Amino acid sequence: MRIRRQGESRRAAGNRGERMSTPQGRAGGAARPTLGGVGGGGIGNLGKGGGVVGLIIALAVAFMVMKGGGGGIGGDTTGAGDVVGQRTQLVDVQKTTRSSLSSAEATDLDDFVADTVDDLLAYWTEEYPEVYGSAFQPLKDIFAFDPNGNRQISCGQPLDPKILNSNAIYCPPEDYITWDDSFLIPNFYANFGKAAVGVVLAHEYGHAVQTRGGLQAAPIIRDLQADCFAGSWIRRAIDGDGAIRLTDSDLEGAVSGFLLLRDPPGNPTDSQSAHGSAFDRVNAFQSGFSEGATRCRDFASEGVEIVDIALEQLDVGGGNLGFQEAVDAVLSDLKDFWNPYLAEIGLPNGLGTEWFSGVSIPCVDAGSGGQVFHYCAGDGSIQLDQETLARLHADIGDFATGLHLARLYGEAVVTEAGFRDDVGLVADCLAGVWAGDVAYTSTRPLELTGGDLDEALATLIDDPERADAASLFERVDAFKSGFFDGGSGSAASVEFCR
Repeated sequence: MRIRRQGESRRAAGNRGERMSTPQGRAGGAARPTLGGVGGGGIGNLGKGGGVVGLIIALAVAFMVMKGGGGGIGGDTTGAGDVVGQRTQLVDVQKTTRSSLSSAEATDLDDFVADTVDDLLAYWTEEYPEVYGSAFQPLKDIFAFDPNGNRQISCGQPLDPKILNSNAIYCPPEDYITWDDSFLIPNFYANFGKAAVGVVLAHEYGHAVQTRGGLQAAPIIRDLQADCFAGSWIRRAIDGDGAIRLTDSDLEGAVSGFLLLRDPPGNPTDSQSAHGSAFDRVNAFQSGFSEGATRCRDFASEGVEIVDIALEQLDVGGGNLGFQEAVDAVLSDLKDFWNPYLAEIGLPNGLGTEWFSGVSIPCVDAGSGGQVFHYCAGDGSIQLDQETLARLHADIGDFATGLHLARLYGEAVVTEAGFRDDVGLVADCLAGVWAGDVAYTSTRPLELTGGDLDEALATLIDDPERADAASLFERVDAFKSGFFDGGSGSAASVEFCR
């Protein structure tokens, strides 16, 4: 986040909820040079299943496992290019290679990958005619690859095997998919579970599908469409309609994995290397999950939401405010945003703020004593464990502070309005309403910067009270619904989020 200084003009952020079929920027910042892109092929047959297709740089994962690095799918693996922000790593992973897996784990992973390849072929054989009106042509090959081995690969021309380091690609000239089986896939399996592995493979398959469908679109649209296609396949696995069976809890790993596959904050959406922020990518994935592959097909013609909020070199702290500065700025903004509506529903003086550390302060509301963040309706105050919030701010970034404060205001709004069902999800949605207003319509000093919405995802994952909340997938969907479509803080916004 940033605070606009006196006399400084607001960075334009486009139209709220606007779908974009071309990556025109929504936020300010001077033009920057773009990254070039390279794709690669692979070797080694998987055994079960068969086929994939050609070269669209897909899931070029600069897989950072060190705290403090910037994650990202689409980032230049050399570290060069137009990357602006290198902020806190938003999800912790334990570095895992194939050799560090147990024999049972390796067998389980290999069986899952093989079954996934088979199921993706079965899915697209059935789905492609419905979406594109013609028969699906199976890929020529799908195989795992060891970038440290002696095998040579090509994709219309010889390729350096290092291209596959922490990477997975689809190669159009030779119509195959391959992936780093030494590091990338074992890492996703060990840290995020099978659904995240399935997303990697389904994303690459999505590039093969869009090539067959004749997609002509900007790089970021291609990658978001592939994420969308992955979501449509995952829905099949959740519904139990294919050979792969996943559960709702597995979706958490799929969402978490996108925090490593994100573009660095501030990477331009019109770059040839652009794949999208974690927020953009999860949004596209959930679109496919909820609306199916036909919606994904229409990304190029009907558009997809892309949030292009700038992060510039002049943003102090890489776009992160200090803890106390963030608290003061967010509370001030939330009061300006919600107090008119709070006055309408019986709180003319707004909300108070009570801080505690370690043990919750007494609250007259029954059952609220064990929470680190809660709204106390008895005295009209939001109550927070300062130590916990400061830790989340340091670990994730300033929007962790912003989101928790915004959720508490949302909880207060929905409680005082008398809507007591699904308060948590409604509060997530109302936090999204506030964030969308800050991003798109507010004339107040507080602004979002590139990476803030990715921090929102990380905050929902690392919520200290998440055990009592809805699923991560539902909470992310509620937040982004409020962000894109929830209005500007009124009775209509509350009714929308219900």
